[in-house]
Amino acid sequence: MKFGLDNIRALTAALGHPEQNFRSIIIAGTNGKGSVTAMVERGLRGAGYRTGRYTSPHLLRLEERFAIDGTEVTPKVLHAAAAAVRDTAERLRSEKILDTQPTFFECATAIAFVLFAEARIQFAVLEVGLGGRLDATNAVTPIAAAITSIDFDHQAQLGSSIASIAREKAGIIKPGIPVVCGPLLPEAEQIVREISNAAGATCVNAMDVADLDGVLAGRELSLRGMHQRTNAAVAIALLRQLDDRNVAIGLPALRAAVTDVDWPGRLEPFQYRGAHV
Repeated sequence: MKFGLDNIRALTAALGHPEQNFRSIIIAGTNGKGSVTAMVERGLRGAGYRTGRYTSPHLLRLEERFAIDGTEVTPKVLHAAAAAVRDTAERLRSEKILDTQPTFFECATAIAFVLFAEARIQFAVLEVGLGGRLDATNAVTPIAAAITSIDFDHQAQLGSSIASIAREKAGIIKPGIPVVCGPLLPEAEQIVREISNAAGATCVNAMDVADLDGVLAGRELSLRGMHQRTNAAVAIALLRQLDDRNVAIGLPALRAAVTDVDWPGRLEPFQYRGAHV
């Protein structure tokens, strides 16, 4: 495995830069990034936009990682995109353009870009796989970003301190784009703000601007657990940033993002021997 963005950039270039055919929102964090990705995609769809959602890992089927307009792609469509990426990777290896085999996640990310370009979506919401700075999803130039939380995770790859992990996750910040943050440890927040300031990127505290209770207006969150209130605040704040950048969202779409979103496997109720658990 080769750390860095060289492989994904070579793949996307050889594929004709499918990632440039839509606008992207990228979401990093130790916890909560999958839920926020699902909420933001639902909000964009509720506002009438064609969307792509790329998440990981999958629970049962690989197709779950790739959703277009809220529906996972079919095996046939996924197979065709995967074949295109495989053939491209093999050609780049034979031409010595790639000196290492692309990882599964690099290939999956390239597949997502191909699927989304072919579907002519308007917005892709991308969940970072690991870290941020060197993650394959970071090959895009996003219009907005979010960092949901920063704590100890994947220390072998990201470093053994909160500061080093924060620097890796803050690697998704690009010049001039807004970055929305959930509650961060002081050391992590300092790093994120330093990197944002250096890039000329607006750093927004989700808890200051989301007005979650106002959006809910007495309704319940779709996703269970008190932690989802924080995730919902990040999603709403991120959607508000898009609204401020001439991507019309509106209150009904904000509300749909947090009250009408499906994200299986996260405190999901089910029946066992006739009882709800």
